[in-house]
Amino acid sequence: MVTTAVPAPAVTGRLPRFAVPAAAAVGALSTALAAVQLLSPAEPADGHHFTRPSDYLIEALFAASLLGAACAVILLGRYHRQLGRWGTFGAIAAGAYALGAALVGISATATGARGVESLGIIQFPGIGILLIAGLLMAIATVRARVLPIAVGLGFAAALPAGMALGDAGPLTLAVLWLAVAAALARNRARIGQPATPGN
Repeated sequence: MVTTAVPAPAVTGRLPRFAVPAAAAVGALSTALAAVQLLSPAEPADGHHFTRPSDYLIEALFAASLLGAACAVILLGRYHRQLGRWGTFGAIAAGAYALGAALVGISATATGARGVESLGIIQFPGIGILLIAGLLMAIATVRARVLPIAVGLGFAAALPAGMALGDAGPLTLAVLWLAVAAALARNRARIGQPATPGN
């Protein structure tokens, strides 16, 4: 299995350095969301206001995980751009993923604030963009060899699998983003090690 790219230069700048904690935070938020949904499944709003505190908590975690993913994928793209093989295609893929996550996250934020389904006009296009962008991210990461192949392919598989799994679905995104964080942390540790003869 291809584990990473390319011997890479040291990553400079502050924003890319936040890629690891941002990815880990999205993984943690998605794990918490799955736990709350499994313990207290959300009841369909059907045009009515939420009635249980857990419904508000679920929506808040959902919104936070999506907005966090939008930030994390931008940081991921900036990190990989400095490794030299990310390119324009990778930038487009990361931008599309961030846009889709942000649209759904904004809709979820409005829903949580009002207690009733809101901004469906941007939620559904956001989901479509996310599905397409996940495939683009998978292609970009595999082409650039900046993440393990299984992690890269996870961008394409996580959202469809999560939708199929229902209340446990956020666990697929949790696994994806925690794997991204772990891969980036390994890359940074490798970059920080002094070169040895033969490497």
